[in-house]
Amino acid sequence: MKRFVLALMPFLFVACSDSEESNSFQEKGQFIAQESFKALSGELQSAVARGGLEEALNYCKLNALPLTDSLASFHNASIKRTSLRFRNIENKPDSLELAVMVDYSEDLKLGIQPKPRVIEDANHARFFAPIPTKAFCLNCHGVPGKDISEEINMQLTELYPEDNATGFAEGDLRGIWSITFNK
Repeated sequence: MKRFVLALMPFLFVACSDSEESNSFQEKGQFIAQESFKALSGELQSAVARGGLEEALNYCKLNALPLTDSLASFHNASIKRTSLRFRNIENKPDSLELAVMVDYSEDLKLGIQPKPRVIEDANHARFFAPIPTKAFCLNCHGVPGKDISEEINMQLTELYPEDNATGFAEGDLRGIWSITFNK
């Protein structure tokens, strides 16, 4: 599968990892991903402090997408978090995001840590960075009954009836940051 995806990519996109412009997109993408992560995790920590994991789940449901949209507007870029097992249908991966995640997953199987990358076409530069599963993430993305309490699992079912974002272990590829810049 990895070979098939990689074989098609040169025909669809031009990866310019050595160009000065691409390095600029790499730096911008890394900065935006880090700032977005800080903003989201800071808000989640505040929500946990206010009302526990239940409050954090409610915060995510109502505010995660608007927060990344506001950061995207500020940075003049599109910011998205997606996953092979997404929780919110609005975060469903497109074909390139899917290919990148499959490639990252293959790297992990080989013991290689996935690295951020930029893929460009004539109109856009797209930055991708892996999102690893951390221990704290398991409270809402781990195994129900083991990592996820019964109460949180019930709330997840209520908030996200088609949730696919559980069953992760620490170190798994939770998803990716996908940041798109217009050229």
